[in-house]
Amino acid sequence: MSEQIESLLPPFKRELEVVIIPACRQDQLSGLFGLTRQVKVGQVLWGCDPEERQISKRLWSSFAAEGIAQARLNSDELLDFQPGSLSFVMADEKLQALVLKQAGFTGWVIFEDSGEPVPAASLVVQHWQEELAEPEAQVWVLTGDGEREKAGNALWVDDYRWLRVETDGREQWLSHKLP
Repeated sequence: MSEQIESLLPPFKRELEVVIIPACRQDQLSGLFGLTRQVKVGQVLWGCDPEERQISKRLWSSFAAEGIAQARLNSDELLDFQPGSLSFVMADEKLQALVLKQAGFTGWVIFEDSGEPVPAASLVVQHWQEELAEPEAQVWVLTGDGEREKAGNALWVDDYRWLRVETDGREQWLSHKLP
């Protein structure tokens, strides 16, 4: 995963202000070892308890050894960066969703589906699951494997090398690159 992140960054500006770790699963964490060899990381926010597993403890220690600030998200929190904000929706001490708001744009990245409908949004990104209700969103992106005929107007992330959603607060543009 660290190689994928590196490839998406500009060649002479390989830095991330914040890395957000939504879950302490091995498949998500193992790819982050070595990230700091090529990318400068300002801060790590954990959406799970890093004490939960051995791999997350090791990754925490690795970031700490590099002098990278780390924090555990404990409840619904908000990063206010006027004119926008990034909020973290927590459930059962786990990161459920990120919500980005700026001008007229609202984007949801859902990690754990609560079953509650997502409010109207410009963009919704979530993992496919059975009985998933199509959100009221201008762009709906699904990850994972699923029944495409049941996914309405969703874009499947596996169909693209990358997807980019851009907005000026009034209009929204979608661009992509096929594999």
